[in-house]
Amino acid sequence: MNNQGFSLVEILVSTAIFSVVMITAAGALLTTIDANHKAQAIQSVMNNLNFALESMSRAIRVGDTYHCGSIGVLSEPRDCSSGDIFFAFKRSSDSKAVYYYLSGSQIVRGVNGEALAITAPEIMIENLKFYVQGAGVGSQAQPRVTIVIRGYAGATAKIRTPFNLQTTLSQRMPK
Repeated sequence: MNNQGFSLVEILVSTAIFSVVMITAAGALLTTIDANHKAQAIQSVMNNLNFALESMSRAIRVGDTYHCGSIGVLSEPRDCSSGDIFFAFKRSSDSKAVYYYLSGSQIVRGVNGEALAITAPEIMIENLKFYVQGAGVGSQAQPRVTIVIRGYAGATAKIRTPFNLQTTLSQRMPK
């Protein structure tokens, strides 16, 4: 007898092995694509957060009359060693009042009453604190502001990534 083909068992075994290899490869490909989407989303959100923090830092550094907290007169300097979600100062260039605060889950920047969110909707800020030292009347210390931000990036739970940021700035213009 001359066997010139494959038996049914050989075809079934080879098909099963091929199926297992292809399913594994497809799963790995989908996992890689998902990880890439997450990385791109996080990168975009972190770029936005970095821009917002750098913008705040630049403005605060060249500002004057730091006022922490929403109580009192905003044009008077005020320290707050325990931190607050509201921070105001005067711009050195034109003496306009600039303020930053946490509204819901976004950081808001206001200039003379006009306020806009400076963080993307995909960034959820859970905690924003400003700590001001050396700004009070009669203080001989160089005023400095510490900004602490805690939250998470990503619109969906699948790509949610927590972050904690902190930066300390000193006033560029000496008292």
